[in-house]
Amino acid sequence: MALFGRLVLLAKSPQGRRLLAKAGKAARDPQNRERLEKVRSKIQNRGDATPKPKPAAPQPSEPASPGTTER
Repeated sequence: MALFGRLVLLAKSPQGRRLLAKAGKAARDPQNRERLEKVRSKIQNRGDATPKPKPAAPQPSEPASPGTTER
């Protein structure tokens, strides 16, 4: 039997209905949606030819040189 036919039989069975209900509940969960969106964006950006620049690290401020005064 073809794979699609087996999936249809599973979906119509009581166990398949429970699995579909569980998957639907997980799909509606806001946390799972956020995780999915992060994974989707990573996959979409993977083939990007230009990598995104990393943010620059903050530079420590240099102390004023001796003999100069700030105005």
